[in-house]
Amino acid sequence: MSGSPLLGMTVGQIREKARADAARVLRETWGSPPAVPVQPVNIARALGLGVFSAELGDDAWGMLIGSSAGVDIYLDRDQPTNRFRFSCAHEIGHFVHRDADIEADQAFVDKRSDAGHGRADEIFANEFAASLLMPEAHFVSAVRAGEDNYDLAQRFDVSLQAVQLRRHHLNL
Repeated sequence: MSGSPLLGMTVGQIREKARADAARVLRETWGSPPAVPVQPVNIARALGLGVFSAELGDDAWGMLIGSSAGVDIYLDRDQPTNRFRFSCAHEIGHFVHRDADIEADQAFVDKRSDAGHGRADEIFANEFAASLLMPEAHFVSAVRAGEDNYDLAQRFDVSLQAVQLRRHHLNL
């Protein structure tokens, strides 16, 4: 994507930008301090996005589609609830990053495969989703209180893998 504000940024800088953007979106749409578990569909709708569940096939978690009426998120209905929530938050991350660039009849599809893995916009969207669903202050406090990964996954309504990655990226 040309003109991306992520161009030239290190992975660490991309993650920090995603965290800051997620914290801003939480403050503007969910409240401060944010109540957990965060409801990403409600946040998407507060941002003016339509959110739909659909059959997207074997290799898509979700997608953003622009139209003359705005931008919609489509999420594959054949995914576990916690993955559905993460996919929604991930698509919100793409919207926050791309909103000015999404035009009518333009689509961005997130694959289940490793297609695009490691690209700046995917790093951003994944970090944004983790930061949105597991707000840093709540997450760090729960870890320091001794909650294990299973308790954290239940508290934030995310997968065990999402908790493990969040801990890793926050060096906890």
